[in-house]
Amino acid sequence: MNAPKVTKETQPSDIDTLANELEGFLKKAGLKFERSRVVEDLKKRAAAEHGMDVAQWESYWASQGQPAVVEPEEELPEVEPDEPGEDRREAAKKRLRGLTIDPEYFYMTPENIAIGRTWIALRKDANVVMNMLTVGPSGSGKTEGLAKLAREFEMPFYKIDCASITTPDKWSGHKEVVTTDKGPETQYVMSEHLKWLGAIECEPGLLVYDEINRLHPSLLNTLIPILDGSQRVWVPDLGVYATVHPDTMIAATANLGVGYSGTYGMDIALHDRFGVILEQTFPPQDEEVKILQKRTGIDKARAAKLVTVANQCRNKANASELSKFVSTRALIDWSRWTTTGMSMTEAAEATWVKKFSEDGGAKSERAVVRMILTGVLAGK
Repeated sequence: MNAPKVTKETQPSDIDTLANELEGFLKKAGLKFERSRVVEDLKKRAAAEHGMDVAQWESYWASQGQPAVVEPEEELPEVEPDEPGEDRREAAKKRLRGLTIDPEYFYMTPENIAIGRTWIALRKDANVVMNMLTVGPSGSGKTEGLAKLAREFEMPFYKIDCASITTPDKWSGHKEVVTTDKGPETQYVMSEHLKWLGAIECEPGLLVYDEINRLHPSLLNTLIPILDGSQRVWVPDLGVYATVHPDTMIAATANLGVGYSGTYGMDIALHDRFGVILEQTFPPQDEEVKILQKRTGIDKARAAKLVTVANQCRNKANASELSKFVSTRALIDWSRWTTTGMSMTEAAEATWVKKFSEDGGAKSERAVVRMILTGVLAGK
């Protein structure tokens, strides 16, 4: 009996059936488990197939109705939301109905695709254990690129938010007191991190340490032996070594460059534990326009204006005139708001403009980005 697998077509209504199958598998293997944790893990894995969290995944299927697979509709002519005599919101809805929306559409350079595929092939075909580090600016798609790679090779995708790892027990687990028939009893609750590493109650897959340079240096002592040749870590509360499953692959992302407050430098000991480096940058302009169209349904003309604004702001950031970039992630948010019928200026203010400081009044960063925004939208 094989462990049940979640796929891109798995819906919330399928979870109970899969949980029953997985319980049978775990019982046969002689493993202990909690029903609630089995269900939670299945939901997370199903959501990860779409690059979403559980809430987004449940909302997605609620909006889709019962059919698990919908054939793409033919793309209709673009409809401007401000046509004379036409309500902006109705025009936006019409356009969304006429376009094929792909919430997972993402661009990677051919070079990065080749690096990712070779990394997987070396592990699967030659058993070469090598960790991958993806570097680049925040919001450029580092994590999405790794998720896309996992989907291509039908691997479960597990993400550890390093910024949330503040104490050693969040790496390995914690003790808690539970009430049993015999009275209070102390039990050890293993962390999701160790379960994903060891493929305990889940399938082995691609585990990503997201924004690893937000991890405090004092916590790296636990992580380093996992990344080196030993592939295991000591768990004091259990008195055992937790070992990385032979089929688990490990990657990490790191924000480098302009505007990354709250990050820590990566010393040579950490760098040396990543045998392959993949650099992710913002997509070329035409590809970024396509991302906005595919992800949100915005028309090409307006998408091009959004990307032009972002590129002008990025040029200012590269020249140290702004403290941060306007990321692809921010553009997707901005684009989504415009498809509700909100003006591009109002949507920009709602999603990213206020992230820039207004210190300095007329010479502030916020004033600079507003000037760029006004100029581009006015066609100047």
